[in-house]
Amino acid sequence: MRTLAGTLGLCLLALGSAAEEPIEGWLPEETLFCLSVENPSRTAARLAGGRYAAVRGDPAAQRLAVEAKAFLAAARETTTARGEVWLGAFWELARGPILLAVVPARDGPAPLVVIDVGEAAAFRGHLARLADTGVLGPEAERDGIRARHGGEGGGAVYWIERGSVVAFSWRETAVVAAARRMRDGSSGLAPRLAAVRGKLRADADAILYLPREALKELEDRSTDVASLSLPDEVALGLAITLDPDALDVRAFLFAPRPRRGVLALLDGPNVELDPPPFLAAEGFLAARVDLRGLPRFARETLDADEARELERLMDRDAGRLATSFLGAVGDRFALAQVGGEQVFLAKVEREAWMRRLLSAFPGEGGVREGPDGAVALRDGWLIAAARADPVRQLLSEPRAPWAATDALPGRRIAVWRLAPEARRTWDDPMRLFAGQEGALVNDPDGLLLVHRVLLR
Repeated sequence: MRTLAGTLGLCLLALGSAAEEPIEGWLPEETLFCLSVENPSRTAARLAGGRYAAVRGDPAAQRLAVEAKAFLAAARETTTARGEVWLGAFWELARGPILLAVVPARDGPAPLVVIDVGEAAAFRGHLARLADTGVLGPEAERDGIRARHGGEGGGAVYWIERGSVVAFSWRETAVVAAARRMRDGSSGLAPRLAAVRGKLRADADAILYLPREALKELEDRSTDVASLSLPDEVALGLAITLDPDALDVRAFLFAPRPRRGVLALLDGPNVELDPPPFLAAEGFLAARVDLRGLPRFARETLDADEARELERLMDRDAGRLATSFLGAVGDRFALAQVGGEQVFLAKVEREAWMRRLLSAFPGEGGVREGPDGAVALRDGWLIAAARADPVRQLLSEPRAPWAATDALPGRRIAVWRLAPEARRTWDDPMRLFAGQEGALVNDPDGLLLVHRVLLR
């Protein structure tokens, strides 16, 4: 019977003549984590030019740069002393994509790095230089897996090569897992990452992928995540792109319909969703959500004791009023920051009913004041706040029409903006941001979130 090592050796010998494939093909389908840096040289060029470079003159940015260099220098010295591979060197060696992954192995999840170095000899040369300093020992090979071990108490590097691609790890079992993936010839992770790019951005500088297995651990640790009732086939993809004038962050939650829990509230159709024309310019969130589904969602998520307590607090009349109110406001709402206070807005479908309800409260100038806040109606929108002043301010000041950036999806179920006046000091210590905006789009395969941090 052939041993696993012998089989791997035969397969690795045949790899040299195999057709080239994306480096994602090195990763098993059940990979637990993957971060893909698409083009390191392009990313470095983007950081070195445009508005990213313009901030270098800022004192806060200079302090941050000094601290970062000191941290990296200390990390490099520590890892070299322990006989480990200095990862930063491979950024310089890379001539193509880099993958940082966690793969399943015999003795538990193991880290794996896959890198297109242009020529595998460059990788071996880097390890040879570490060997010359006494950090690593001589190169050895067993069944197609190469290795360099450190001295007493030192680390070790295991790797396999194929053309211009090298896969390496500090744990041999991770390299064995990659070799087994290539031996089996199955699809691996490549199709999934291709699907992530298709939903996000093909030219992204970096893509992060978390499959269901990784999100399941988040559910086990967080009751908030568990309450989302994520389906079994859920997965998460995240892309970061350094545009000349913005930092573009996109996330896609693979959660195909039909959806359960809170995600079911987002299953309404995408629309050309814009906030009310009178909405405050310094910050808002506008969304189309099935608010009338909230009672059903509450019934599904509350346990028996919580449901009884809710019934005790709300008599029958209050319950009927709440149901009628949700039926009147429809499924579009907005949140705004006005004068540092939060204002809630809802698109009213039954305006006559709402006017009769509001007539029970005193007020002037269209603003009604109750014991718990103030409300008003304008252009078919209900406006509510804890105090009357933000409502009056919102209605009195002229507003410039809001226009979405071309980079944001046109059809969406939510859109938001945070202008410079609304951001907090700790959000932008280097005064780099000119504002933020984003959108949420419903998709048959899940939910797409786009967030753009605009640069000065």
